[in-house]
Amino acid sequence: MKRAVVAALLAAVCSASADVQIELTHPLAGARFSTNNPTLILEGRLISDGGPLLLSIDATAAPSALDGSETHISELALDAGRQTSAAGVVFQPVIERTERGWKSYGPRIVEVWTGNDSSALQAAAPSAVLTCPSGVSDPRQEAAVRFDNLPPSRFYRLRWRHGWQRRPDGTPHVRLKGIALIAGSAQIVQTGTFFAQADAEVTFKRTIQLRPGANRIRLFVLQLETGERASAEVEAELADPFGGGTPEETVVLSDGSGLTIEMPPGSVDETMRGLRLIRMDPQETPLASYRGHRLIDDRRPPLLAYRFEGLFQTAFEAEASASLPGQPASLAVDGRTAYPSTWVAARAPFPIRWKVDLGRVETIGRVVVRAHQEGGISYSPSKASIWLSTDGARFQLAQEADQFNDGATAIDLPPGLSGRWAELFIEEGKAGHTIQINEIEFYDASGARVAAQESQSEIPFLNPVLAAVRVPSTAEDQQIGLFFLDASTNRWEWTRAAQVGGLFHFETNALAPLALFQMRSAPSDERSFTVQWSLNPFSPNGDGRADRSRLFLNMGGNLHNRPVWYTVKIYDLRGMLIRTLADRAKASAGAMSVEWDGVDRNGQAAPIGPYVYFAQAHVEDVKAAAAVFRGLIVIAR
Repeated sequence: MKRAVVAALLAAVCSASADVQIELTHPLAGARFSTNNPTLILEGRLISDGGPLLLSIDATAAPSALDGSETHISELALDAGRQTSAAGVVFQPVIERTERGWKSYGPRIVEVWTGNDSSALQAAAPSAVLTCPSGVSDPRQEAAVRFDNLPPSRFYRLRWRHGWQRRPDGTPHVRLKGIALIAGSAQIVQTGTFFAQADAEVTFKRTIQLRPGANRIRLFVLQLETGERASAEVEAELADPFGGGTPEETVVLSDGSGLTIEMPPGSVDETMRGLRLIRMDPQETPLASYRGHRLIDDRRPPLLAYRFEGLFQTAFEAEASASLPGQPASLAVDGRTAYPSTWVAARAPFPIRWKVDLGRVETIGRVVVRAHQEGGISYSPSKASIWLSTDGARFQLAQEADQFNDGATAIDLPPGLSGRWAELFIEEGKAGHTIQINEIEFYDASGARVAAQESQSEIPFLNPVLAAVRVPSTAEDQQIGLFFLDASTNRWEWTRAAQVGGLFHFETNALAPLALFQMRSAPSDERSFTVQWSLNPFSPNGDGRADRSRLFLNMGGNLHNRPVWYTVKIYDLRGMLIRTLADRAKASAGAMSVEWDGVDRNGQAAPIGPYVYFAQAHVEDVKAAAAVFRGLIVIAR
């Protein structure tokens, strides 16, 4: 998805009538976007002349909350997938204990519509009206009602006429932990909320559980007295761009409203398994992080704020009967598929045993062994077997293999095998008594990767990625700045990015919480190349304080809407190259940040002391617009 398309997708589209309309605030109506978040939060408002309203949400996905923690639900529709003879329905109401006894929030009188066509659920007269118990006296705290003489149906629509509790406006106060058909399975495909005495403006919030692939969510509002309708829809694709290894194409993820992250090929570490863009409540941003800031108007919270959750594969615990120093068995299950992340057993007597602890019992359907090759020699096994165990002591033979490829070999296991511990028992090797395994991958019966993961709130990238942040329409005429949070100081750093067409574009090699703040005054129109470290000196000693420093770069002036190529390198005082942070990295909007963690290009911690940083910028298609900056960055204790 190209940047121009992404910007267009973020434009608000809203369907409305004269008397009622839906305004989606998150995501924006009409948005079509790709996300790595398994849940989607719908937020918006209904605008009308008052009177009773019915809000319906129709989704290929499913709502995650029926317990009243979000906008209450007055009715729902179930899809059994095919015609089925359901015997009834079981409610799991929320039941609370009070001073007067137990209180059930289950439905009391339920109207039921049935049909094999979803349009039949809109019939005027219900198929049945049922009385539902409270569930208080049931040992499982369930409330079951039976269907009498209802024909086999695919769709079931349930509406609460009365509940065991009532809201102040007289409508049923129903809160559910779950719902299921008796003698049938079904999924919720539509929820409805009835507002008996709607104000001119009503807000709503609903969390949707997305399914892998395309998810189409449609919202409808009906003014029950006038019959006026309005609708809105969004399409969210739940993508898994990191599940198959390092992406070879540009990956674009968005929340459908305010934020898009564009990751070009070569920017994502191969151990990344997920990237979540999480919208924060601006009111919850700690005032201490921006109080007294020289640029931020600290009388107001941020207009928009996001944090990130990066999921990365880490190594399982593994051991082997033979390993070279520095090449332990755990390197074969750390998510890195190339040398030097390789388990090596050299000149070891056969058989060689390699065992891994998967952390919990898993159903294993496939094992992939990726062997190292060098100089035309394959260090793969030539004969081996897979053994599984649930207790780490007694192992069961799962599969034997004597046909190994020189590189990757997939070994399919018989169905139904499970284990927490897996052992690769190697009897022969293609290169004599030397085995070199880059990676051993495990997949469950569904084909999903079995891997150890850790979550990170600050996400590093191998090359800069593009963040596009949309300014809320209510603040387009204000002086706004884009800021990143420095976790080590708990202070916001100005990115120096410029707003163009209601969007901030900013390149960075490390994502951290970001926010849009109203600024105290308009920043000066800088026409020269500016660089600024967030911390100088900094102390990358792993104590969580000042472990990283971020360098902000900007060409400034009227060149901000032209692409700029940045190069940033770190040298020691002898002129030896220590680290390249950016090598002709393209900043489409002229502003960029790069982060240094104090590690050299060999992955080792750089010694304490001063270093020379070299920053060069060249504006595309402008011969004279080139600049060079040199300075000192200091690593302290």
